[in-house]
Amino acid sequence: EEAPPPVLLHYWHFNDLPEDESISSAPADYTVFGDAVITYPGDGEGYMDSTDGSTVNVRQGQAAGQGLRVRNPSDTRHLLLTMPTTGFEAIQLNYAVMRTANGAPIQTVEYHTAVGGDWQAVGQFSVPTTYQVFTVDFSDIPDVSNNPEFAVRILFSGENASGASGNNRFDNLTLEGLPLEGTNLPPQMIAP
Repeated sequence: EEAPPPVLLHYWHFNDLPEDESISSAPADYTVFGDAVITYPGDGEGYMDSTDGSTVNVRQGQAAGQGLRVRNPSDTRHLLLTMPTTGFEAIQLNYAVMRTANGAPIQTVEYHTAVGGDWQAVGQFSVPTTYQVFTVDFSDIPDVSNNPEFAVRILFSGENASGASGNNRFDNLTLEGLPLEGTNLPPQMIAP
């Protein structure tokens, strides 16, 4: 018997971000429930704004449009992804990412399963200078399933992370999972 396809829980395509202005938060462009939002907490001069997007990891037939630009200095901040998984298991995070020449070259992905709980490292990536998909599979971590407080943070490090120029760029960020028995799914959007 074939495994059911994963359900898209939360999706950021960033195509509706305001242009030419910094932003403090980016709510999910599509979500099956709850408040899924990206913020960039911390200190220092770093901030978020929009940039050119990509079709790498695109869903729902979206155009390349815009992406999210996370500005240096980035080693004093982190990208915080608040993404409830209520009613779902076998959770997987995918996102397209790149950096500019002076952008932070290393991303460390951590997660927690309770607000105020400890952060656990789950992956580290070398960030390329063209869009590429990074995947983080939480399927083997039971506490991530069916969790209204699940969140991920991405830390930036390495040469240039503390510099005043350069950035990391994100697009088509998705969180997917399999519905638990009894989960009431909304109608699924099918790409044309």
